[in-house]
Amino acid sequence: MKAGRPEEEMEPEPDPELAAKLARWAEREHESVEEASRAVTEEDRRRAATLFDELARKRTRSRFTSPGPLLVAAALVIAVGVSAYLLGRGDAPDDDGPTWLDRSVERELVPKGPTPAYDLFSWTPAEDETARYGLRVFNGDELEPALSKDVRASSYAPTPEERATLADEIRWEVVLLDESGLAIDLWGSESASRSSR
Repeated sequence: MKAGRPEEEMEPEPDPELAAKLARWAEREHESVEEASRAVTEEDRRRAATLFDELARKRTRSRFTSPGPLLVAAALVIAVGVSAYLLGRGDAPDDDGPTWLDRSVERELVPKGPTPAYDLFSWTPAEDETARYGLRVFNGDELEPALSKDVRASSYAPTPEERATLADEIRWEVVLLDESGLAIDLWGSESASRSSR
């Protein structure tokens, strides 16, 4: 070996005896495969194909005749989706404001129009005797109520202090409340003006 040159890698010499053994083994394997191939007749191949088809049909049929959990879940999801679609097709309210429960009922609200004093606010009661109401009285065009009371009766008599906060021109409304105090129906609204007689 010369200095400065990398040592060349040498491939090992093939072992002639091992190569002969491998060749004999490959020949025997080839002969046994050919012998097995010749032993299988065309009839055997047809029976195997028929059996394979029958097994495949049975497996496919059993998958669809006995629904698995995924098939049941998919059917449930589709049923819920169709139900939600059909139930959601009804007439929706035009806005997110209060929902009128019964528009055919005429509700009397007092005071309305000119009145000598705001000493009593009253309205037609709901059929449910346990109903809760929210009374809101607004001065003129103000957006915040000057008087706001939640009551169980179908009338409210403001205190002299509360009456003193009310302007000559008012708007007032009554809302039906649920047990948690949320408005569920605009029961009625009216305008009134204090007349000086």
